Amino acid sequence: MLKVGVCLNKKEILIKVIENNGGIAKTSDFAANGINKYEVATFCKKGVIERIRRGFYQLPQSSNTTEEQLIRAFLPQGVICVESALFHYGYSDFSPREWSIAVPRTAIRAVKNVKNIKEFSMKAYYCSMCSLYSSVQAIDNSPFSLQVHDLYLSFNS
Repeated sequence: MLKVGVCLNKKEILIKVIENNGGIAKTSDFAANGINKYEVATFCKKGVIERIRRGFYQLPQSSNTTEEQLIRAFLPQGVICVESALFHYGYSDFSPREWSIAVPRTAIRAVKNVKNIKEFSMKAYYCSMCSLYSSVQAIDNSPFSLQVHDLYLSFNS
């Protein structure tokens, strides 16, 4: 947790929190570092940060947020699967038109919120928690990581 003090003011803490969270931070991330929602709203009005979606913020100069960052921020429990996983592993030579993401059955509200983003198209596959995480490989692309369905584990199980 970053503290307000001689070295850091609230604006610097806000920027550090966003940078430490891979370019997208939640309101709860700011609250954990001593910045309340009213201060977040004030910084947003001043143009220090910009709102992506309710409760999610980024720095204005990083408006080229990738779809992978959005997936990691909005659906942290999601697993890249089907055509998207094939493309990731190089088994398909065309880029899928929409992301294929497996999510737990309990993530219905989160999926609806993501589907409302116009620039982001996705197909959700609802699975039980056991089958969702049985064959997952974590891909660590700094500054964020994704979970991708591991084709080798699923075919050899």
